[in-house]
Amino acid sequence: MKRRNITAVMAFVLMLVLSLAGAVGAEAPVGRLTVVDGRVDVLRPGQSRAEPVGLNATVDAGDIVRTKSNSFAEIVFSDGAVLKVSENSRLEIKDYTLTENDKRKSGLLRLLRGKIRATVPKTLGRIIPISRGPSNFEVETPTAVAGVRGTDFFVWFDRGTTGVFVLDGTVETRGVAHPENAIMVGAGYFTLVHRGEEARN
Repeated sequence: MKRRNITAVMAFVLMLVLSLAGAVGAEAPVGRLTVVDGRVDVLRPGQSRAEPVGLNATVDAGDIVRTKSNSFAEIVFSDGAVLKVSENSRLEIKDYTLTENDKRKSGLLRLLRGKIRATVPKTLGRIIPISRGPSNFEVETPTAVAGVRGTDFFVWFDRGTTGVFVLDGTVETRGVAHPENAIMVGAGYFTLVHRGEEARN
């Protein structure tokens, strides 16, 4: 009887250790919803239906965040970047890779419709290189790609046209149809990229 009890206890301890090891090894989500106003849902990878989300819901690479009419969401990423998602928007977090110290290695967002505002705190550094290296941060739409070298900017996509307006810093913008022709959009300026066209000042 004692032997059976010891075996049962050992099995229980082993299961507990394995479960804790799995919890420690699991990667933390890349961001969290800090503001949810109205109807907001998230479509997770591998799921066929989106789930309504509320305050403090987590987001991760591969998630698609959707806001409905008269709705708004704010996402704060683990590296301190803040993303404000306007109503009637659909945003995919295609890639967001962080180091162990929550420094961004790469970030790629895809705006399928609607408008977002991205802000990177100045305490994290005013310059965000767009080269394929550390701290890469890009927002792409079906017609353009905005590579961030600034700290505060808007991107919107509607009816085949992408708009980029910069509040602070510089954003390199290029059309999907002509990626070789990029322009630099500085603070206080904007550009529009239409389907099939290149970015222009």
